[in-house]
Amino acid sequence: MITKTLEILGKRFLVNGDSEYLGPMGDRFEPETVSLLLALCRADSQVLDVGANIGMTALTLSQICINGKVVALEPVPHTFQLLTQNLRTAQVNNVTALNFGAGSSNGTFTMQGAENNAAGAFVADRYTIPDTGHFSSKVEIKRLDDVFPELGLSRLDFLKMDIEGFELEALEGARNILEQFKPRVLLEMNHWCLNALHNISLPDFRARLLEIFPFVYAVQFPSFLDFADKANIHGIYYHHLTSMQFMNIVAGFDREDLLGRLHRSSFSAEREEARKLVEAEERLRDLERTLDAVLHSKSWQITEPLRRFARTFKQGSR
Repeated sequence: MITKTLEILGKRFLVNGDSEYLGPMGDRFEPETVSLLLALCRADSQVLDVGANIGMTALTLSQICINGKVVALEPVPHTFQLLTQNLRTAQVNNVTALNFGAGSSNGTFTMQGAENNAAGAFVADRYTIPDTGHFSSKVEIKRLDDVFPELGLSRLDFLKMDIEGFELEALEGARNILEQFKPRVLLEMNHWCLNALHNISLPDFRARLLEIFPFVYAVQFPSFLDFADKANIHGIYYHHLTSMQFMNIVAGFDREDLLGRLHRSSFSAEREEARKLVEAEERLRDLERTLDAVLHSKSWQITEPLRRFARTFKQGSR
């Protein structure tokens, strides 16, 4: 486990997490994900974060939905401890963390994962990974339709799911609340998890999503494609299978609302790229100023005869 400080929406958070997940993250949490969450939620949104892991999206949503409510679900016990610890350290008061997962039936399931990267933990009854370097944990899974009245939410505006290929199961267990509240939904498409862990192909995944949602979009920043449009299927499948693009899926029930928000998220991504360019240019100017100061310093001028002698000696020794 490691501890590091990460920036989310201009605020810095001290977080604890697994080395392989948190270590390579850099000093800012997934700007593209943050842009999507900003576009899909409002300040007063009531949201469900299914597969909260150590709490990075929950911390992001706590800032975006400053006047709303966030319920974060994480079934793996030791990951749940990190989630609650990170929320407590951040002193957020609009996030409730609960130690169970979402599925199509209620019961106890086995989750497996890497000991140093619980973010990839998965539910699979026909797939087993080696014991060395991995864990196996019994977890509680519930249907969202059954537990929603107990979550403290009066409605559901936004639903985020990142549960390693188990998204369709969780959505099947949430049919009633999806129909009742018609939330915007952000979920992961991961062909490796779908295929290896659950024997689901990308065409099957798409077909089942379109049985639930009338509008589905595959997002690859800074653009997105209509996943319901057959003209886009080949490109989405090809780029997802060959280079893991289009992993973010946005689905919902109001086409105009979704398109407007996706266009805003693309604009946010472009602004983020512009910000990075400005920062890079500023760093270059700092280096140029530093170099200029060195070249005009007294120490540089005093040592010039030595450097001239070294250059002459080097040329003569060739």
